[in-house]
Amino acid sequence: PNGAGKTTLLKLLMGEILPDTGTVAIGTNLLPAIFDQSRAKLDPEMTLWDSLTGDPEMRVSGKADQVLVRGQPRHVVGYLKDFLFDERQARAPVKSLSGGEKARLLLAKLMARESNLLILDEPTND
Repeated sequence: PNGAGKTTLLKLLMGEILPDTGTVAIGTNLLPAIFDQSRAKLDPEMTLWDSLTGDPEMRVSGKADQVLVRGQPRHVVGYLKDFLFDERQARAPVKSLSGGEKARLLLAKLMARESNLLILDEPTND
């Protein structure tokens, strides 16, 4: 329910805020992937292609048409198709996407990273 503290709990786990009392202990090998519900990390003027290839964590050196997905190179369009985008959309600006499509693009960026904890705070809050 609203106001139960779900977002506060996630912010505590991510180290964004400190607890009023007590401590929060996080495992030493934790690699979180965090869904940004505000979509602040998406540049509306960039294309989907550039949004992926321009991400330093996803960039493949010397390969403008590939991205790193969990350490393995993938063609940008092929990877976008995994998230139900077509070739035409790959060259479209992020601002042309619906809220749900922006969420899928963020998920594509998240799922490409090495992680062992996926944090989704209201991913469908459009």
